[in-house]
Amino acid sequence: LADNLVGSLTDCKPYIQDRAIANFAKVNAELGRMLRQGVDAANKKRSEQVRHHL
Repeated sequence: LADNLVGSLTDCKPYIQDRAIANFAKVNAELGRMLRQGVDAANKKRSEQVRHHL
């Protein structure tokens, strides 16, 4: 579940990511933590790929 959500959230703007993660964390703190870690890692990877291609 978390991996699927991370995959979808990485295509969203940061404020949407933050809002979605906060909402999921209200339901399940562990899921919120996993989403935050996954989205942060995916965003970092995407940022590094963009810099590499410039």
